[in-house]
Amino acid sequence: MNALFIMLYNIKIQGITGKCRIKWKGTWNFEIADDEGTRRYIKLPHMLYCKHVPYFLLSPQLWSQHNANPSREHCKVGHEYMELVWDSSRMQQRVKLNPSNNCGIIWSAPV
Repeated sequence: MNALFIMLYNIKIQGITGKCRIKWKGTWNFEIADDEGTRRYIKLPHMLYCKHVPYFLLSPQLWSQHNANPSREHCKVGHEYMELVWDSSRMQQRVKLNPSNNCGIIWSAPV
């Protein structure tokens, strides 16, 4: 996983670390394994970065908007799982939601 943050940014968000000042916006490159175990390369432009947050925050809406066919890229959220669907609905990853915070964690594929 790597990221190239080249654009200066200056906004505040509240959440994971209290208030965090976003200073960078750029492209995030990473690999995840889909439900079949196949490694998939993902490149997301316009991601926000805060150095005090230990994780990258993935916006499924932003991911969908930057794909060639946005109407076929989506995230479904159910009671126990969220399901990311991409590449014109040919690939997916189902992620269990944490019951204490209702968030799903997507891990990058191991090197």
